[in-house]
Order: sequence, then C-alpha cells, then structure tokens
Amino acid sequence: MDKENPESLESTAVGSFLGLLRRHTGLAWFLAGLICCSWGPGGAQPPAWAAGGSVEAAAGSISAAELTQIVSFLAHPDFEGREAGTPAAQKAAAWIREQLAQLEIPPAGVESDYFQPFGDGFCNVLGILPGDHPELAGQVIVVGAHFDHIGFGRKREDGQVRPGADDNATGVAAVLELAEAFRQFAPACRRSLLFAFWDAEEKGLLGSKHWVNNPTVPFESVVVALNFDMIGRLREDRLHLVGARSGIGWRRLFVLQNPGDLHLVFSWDIHPDSDHIPFFNAGIPSVMFHTGLHEDYHKPTDTADRIYYAGMERIVRYAFLVIYDLANREEIPRYRPEAKKEKPPEWSAEIVPRLGVRCQATAENGRWVEIVEVLPGTPAEQAGIRAGDRVVRVDSREHPGWEDFVASVTAAEKELTLVVQPQAQGDPREVTVSLAGPPMPFGLILGKDEADPEVAVVVGIIPASPAALAGIRVGDRIWEVNGHLLGPDPLGRFPGLVKAERQANPHLSILLTLEREGRIVRSALLEHSRN
Repeated sequence: MDKENPESLESTAVGSFLGLLRRHTGLAWFLAGLICCSWGPGGAQPPAWAAGGSVEAAAGSISAAELTQIVSFLAHPDFEGREAGTPAAQKAAAWIREQLAQLEIPPAGVESDYFQPFGDGFCNVLGILPGDHPELAGQVIVVGAHFDHIGFGRKREDGQVRPGADDNATGVAAVLELAEAFRQFAPACRRSLLFAFWDAEEKGLLGSKHWVNNPTVPFESVVVALNFDMIGRLREDRLHLVGARSGIGWRRLFVLQNPGDLHLVFSWDIHPDSDHIPFFNAGIPSVMFHTGLHEDYHKPTDTADRIYYAGMERIVRYAFLVIYDLANREEIPRYRPEAKKEKPPEWSAEIVPRLGVRCQATAENGRWVEIVEVLPGTPAEQAGIRAGDRVVRVDSREHPGWEDFVASVTAAEKELTLVVQPQAQGDPREVTVSLAGPPMPFGLILGKDEADPEVAVVVGIIPASPAALAGIRVGDRIWEVNGHLLGPDPLGRFPGLVKAERQANPHLSILLTLEREGRIVRSALLEHSRN
C-alpha cells in the first residue's frame, strides 16, 4: 500500500471529500444518499478475485511490517489526533479512500464514491468486494473500524495531541490489511465483504449509527458485523471477543479458526461503547475484536511505538480465517437478542450425595475403601451401610481403590451393588443401593449454554474423580466423546455416548474433546474410570 506523507494529502481526494460534503448538507443528503451506491444491480461490475489465490497465501500476506507502517502513519502528530470534523480527520479519510482505490475495491459510499458524508464535517469511508455466489453474494459481512480519535483531548486542557495509535489506528490497519488480503491473495468468497471505516465514533458512535440508519447497501442484506477497536496491546495472548453471544454458535466458529496460540476471552457483556453496538441493536450478530484498555487510553502516550505489532499480526491473520469462514459457510449464526441483557448463569455445581457417605482409602494401599461416616437420610443409610464398613467390591470390581469407588458411584445410572465387610470382621454382605440424583460420568457436573447449544459445560467436578485426575477444569466445554459430537441435546447425549463407548471399547480410555478458553484440548479418562 502507498504510504504518503500527511502533508501531501491536500489533494484530489480531499477535494472530492469537500465537494461531496458541500453538495450533501441538510435533508437532501439523507434522501439522495440512500439510493446512490456502486454495489448491487446496475452498479459497478465485481472485480476479479485473485487468480489462483489461496487462504494460506492471503493470511500470510498480513504482516507486522505493514501494520506498523499504517499505525505509525495515522498516529503521526501531523494528523493531530484525527478528531472527527477537523481537516486532520478529513485527511485521514482521504488517505483511506486512496488505499481502497489502489486496491481496486469498488466504492460503496454515495454518488459512486467511497465517502458517505454526514453531520458536521464527518464522513464514513466504504468499499465493497462483491461475492461470487449467485445467491449468497446478496448477503453482506461488514468489516469495520473507526478512524477518528479525540484530537487534543476532551477538554483540551494541556494542548497535547492524543495520537490514538491503539485507539484506533490499529483497527484501521487491521481492516486495510484484511481488505488487501481478500482482494489480492484470497480465493473468491461467496458472500460480499463491506470494508467500513467509521467516523465520529468518539462523539457517540455517530458514523456507524448514521450508516445503520442510512445504509449504502440494502440493510436487509447485512448478516454479520465485525468491529476492530484497540487490538494493539495483546497481553498474555488474551483476545477479547465482545458480543460473541449475539449469534447462536458463534463461539464454536471462533474456536475452530484459532491456530491455538490465542487465549480467546468470550465476554458476557456487550460493551455499548463501540461500533458493533448499532448493528447489534438493529438485530445483526456483531462481534468486536479487542485487546483491552490500558494506562495510555485517550492519553498523549498512546503512541505507535507502544504497539505490539507481532501480536497484531497474529490477531489479524486469525480474523482473516474467521471472516473467510463466515464468507463461505452455508449458514450464518442466527441473532440472539438475549445477549443484550443476559448475565452469566448461576449454574448449580452442588454435588448431590448420590450414596451419602464420607470415606477414605485404607492404609493397605487401596485394597478397600473404609466408610468413615454415613449421612442421615441418604441412600447409604437406607441400605444399612454403617460407619466402619469396608467396601471390598464395587459391582464386579474386587478390592476397589478410592478412584474406582468414586467413578462407580458417580457414573451408575440408578443402582449400585456393593460388597461391604463390617470392621469387626463379620461376614461380607452384598448391598444394592438406589442412588440419588442423575449420573455424573467421570465425576462431571454439567450445564448447558443456550448461545453454545451443542456443548456440555463443566460447572463442577467431584474431587478425586476421573475428571479431576485427568485435569479437566470448571468452565471447560465438552464437544465430543471419542470423536462423536454431542449435538443439540448435549446433557442427554453425553451419558449415553459414554456408556456406549465403554461397551464397545471396554479396554480403552474415553477421549473427550474440550474447548478451554478458546483452544481445543483433548483429555483421556484413564483406566480406573471404568467400572
């Protein structure tokens, strides 16, 4: 991409911006601007996608070096913090326009231009890559970032420029690199991609709000909106995906594209302070990529030299894979209005006393389990088990260890057969116990998440159970049992799959495929977990 000097931007592009602004003031702009768009029937012909392009080449074209150039350029002091409505912000808009033009991405503003002027000297910058599918090309994925910042500060108290490197030159750099990757290196996408650079975000999301109310493509064609805001301070590999609960199944999509080096943070809060919000409020599944606030936020110290460009490269390459998936999959995640106000559920992780005993392993290296206490009113008491009894067999397993005992109690469906021997050396007796509560295979207590409906969420783990010993954690999400997906009834299907796999492969451990903090993990449940 051509990286000009800020001073050189008093050019044809700026003249075009000012000309549009003069012609479209007042109500006439709102009426005329809605029907002027280069995309769609009768508009510009779609450009040729990259001949012989590949996903790998496109993702690999996104580089820390180019991201550095763009951020450093836009955060230069000559741009005076890019406050919306100022000549400096208009120069930034003109420069973005030139980048889209050089990439030969068709304009998607008004009057067959890239600009969409509005308000008091503000202007969105828009370009579109039409999809190549006869039907899905009519669906649009919005990929956006705001380019304005706060100039000399909210109160201009110290006269210092706020460069806005992270907020949000990093987002602009991401969208430009994505546009270049898709236009020059990627195979053709089925859906259309709208690259949007919003103005006046810092004044109340004015640019994205204006576009949602005055879209330059048919609004009903918009199926997804992605927003890049402050992605330059990746710390501990943590990438926040804000709004991922706004679409059913979003989470799995994001996890599947994670190369494994990012810790994805799926926030329950929507954060109504960036440009994904107008789309979400209009019923569009919307997600913001974000690396978090920091001490330089809205300060003169938010400079280009403090950006972690290698981390940015990883994020933007990952975002490319997500967008490519969205642009080509059969179905897009459906909108979830519940995401606007929902809070993390209070899943019950209470351990139901299925048997109702406290016990300990014996000093004889696990040759039996000794009952220390029998809780009143429990199945153990009703079956005549007493403190001091020793469990010498569980179902068909002789001399059970502690882990065998816990695994059998948690996994049994309704009844469990024990052989117990009184401590006073009485004769062993067989006891059949009707257990309380549902089975908990491997000692897992599971819940369901309506936004991620085909996984079983681990909300509790019984101590010393096979799950605990295998390192499974609260918050893990179970996807598969021995390669079998849980499907739309994960809580009902999980115990059945475990039982079927044990019967089919009695000498093999059970392999669970889990999602943990955005990464795929596989965990084998060991020999003692079978009964």
